[in-house]
Amino acid sequence: METTSMHSGSNEDNKPYIRHPAVAGPYGFYPSKPDVLLNDIRSYIDGAEKYGESKPFGLVSPHAGYVYSGPVAGWAYRQIVDFSYKTVIVISPSHFVRLQKVSVMPAGAYQTPLGNVEIDSELASRLVEQGGEGMELSLNGHLNSGMGSVEHALEVQLPFLQVVLGDFKLVPIIIGNTGWDLCRQLGRALAEVVDDDILIVASSDLSHFHPYKQAMTIDQNVINAIQAGDGATIAEGCRAGALEACGGTPIASLLAAAKENEKTQIEILRHANSGDVPGGSKDQVVGYLAAAVY
Repeated sequence: METTSMHSGSNEDNKPYIRHPAVAGPYGFYPSKPDVLLNDIRSYIDGAEKYGESKPFGLVSPHAGYVYSGPVAGWAYRQIVDFSYKTVIVISPSHFVRLQKVSVMPAGAYQTPLGNVEIDSELASRLVEQGGEGMELSLNGHLNSGMGSVEHALEVQLPFLQVVLGDFKLVPIIIGNTGWDLCRQLGRALAEVVDDDILIVASSDLSHFHPYKQAMTIDQNVINAIQAGDGATIAEGCRAGALEACGGTPIASLLAAAKENEKTQIEILRHANSGDVPGGSKDQVVGYLAAAVY
């Protein structure tokens, strides 16, 4: 059940803010102990393979608990090993807050057990300026929803980035299930501000709670659209319920930016689901995908 946001892009939202870890720990999505977290992430990345020698423009990575989706996320982040980026733009769906605009956290930092990731305030401001009315500098969606739930889909990407890249800045973006028009608007704004030193990460899981074989078929429909670079089909299909990806709008926004920048090579790196992990039930599964855009 989504709730209407309590934030509206006010001046208070634009002050530097430290967003503390919300889903780390024994009952969370990933370990809170830095040494355990570091070792887990390294094992996920070491278990993946490098696709090629090109530097990725963008990645698609899942956002479930690491025990389920970590090995798949490892395939996405393996592709940026040995590369450096000055800033990473992470686009997250909004699971708990109904957003009418794209919410870009303006200043401060996102914190994980591995330390703080400073927000690239200058780039965040330029991006919102390029995006126009549909975007705002805001804490909207980044904090507690007001019902005790905090967005996890952005946070869980950060430890992987910290392990692989070390020093980088962040532009954290949260977008609702808004359909294609806002995704295209965000994609065009991204295309205006990115360069070879900026990476875009779209955070998304795929289908939820279907039997294993059915889930694989449902997921393939989204994968086919990603391979075709068809952001409109993904955004509108997910909004209508014809396709299943909770991060359909982040994926569509990445594809829109890629198309604007003529980044047309899209590689599906890994597709699996929660039924593939040791002891995972195949009765009701959640799908995970790693992909890279070049």
